[in-house]
Amino acid sequence: MLKLQKRYSWGENILSNEITALYFLVGKDHKAFKIGIAINTINRLTRLGGKKVFDLKESLEITWPSRRDALRAEKTLHFICEAYQVDCVKTEGFTEWFDINCF
Repeated sequence: MLKLQKRYSWGENILSNEITALYFLVGKDHKAFKIGIAINTINRLTRLGGKKVFDLKESLEITWPSRRDALRAEKTLHFICEAYQVDCVKTEGFTEWFDINCF
């Protein structure tokens, strides 16, 4: 379940000790999903298109004790899923989309 967390400011240390979410947002068409991190998943989801773009019932969020830990997990998953990366419209976070068969 997605939950509201503190808003992240880019002026802060990006490797802060704030609890950070690693999210898996499943596309509305169920063909692809996005892997990313955010301190405030709701704000991030809204910037990416919200319910018009994602199936929230199928999407997941895992919280990590720090941004550093979440970033390490995200980068590891991007590496593992690299062969499943899909092309999409060149928008914010477009390199983080993967074929649903990888999910």
